[in-house]
Amino acid sequence: LDIPHRTVFIIHGIIDSKYYGKWMKSLKDHILLSNDFYVIIVDWSKGDALPYTTAAAN
Repeated sequence: LDIPHRTVFIIHGIIDSKYYGKWMKSLKDHILLSNDFYVIIVDWSKGDALPYTTAAAN
């Protein structure tokens, strides 16, 4: 990675994964328009299942 660039991680919450594509992509686009950052979108939808203890373990 090019050290001068900052890195931004976008991570959805529990139960939010079903809709992550819409708001996460919009946020990524907004960040990239105004900054020279690396943006990493994290999809942990396979590990965010209920009950909460399952998601917390992931």
